[in-house]
Amino acid sequence: MESIVHSYLSEHFEIKTSDVGNDGIYLKKDTRRDRAPYYHIIFLREVATIFGLDVKTIKKYTNAWSIVHKNDVNLRFYWLDPKDLLA
Repeated sequence: MESIVHSYLSEHFEIKTSDVGNDGIYLKKDTRRDRAPYYHIIFLREVATIFGLDVKTIKKYTNAWSIVHKNDVNLRFYWLDPKDLLA
């Protein structure tokens, strides 16, 4: 199942680093010059709906996939809930 999820992620998403230095998951089909990362809650729901996986498994598979595409990737900030940033 992990390889199937990885294939799906590779087809639709990419890892990019923002101008402020945070890694995130971006939609490939978003062609705007100034793109924002694909919001992590929507990302998790999408993958959970398609593959019937729990959030913990999706994050595990996504983190493994991201390392393949960017060896020094750090998605810690990406996975944060915005309300946690205000605390």
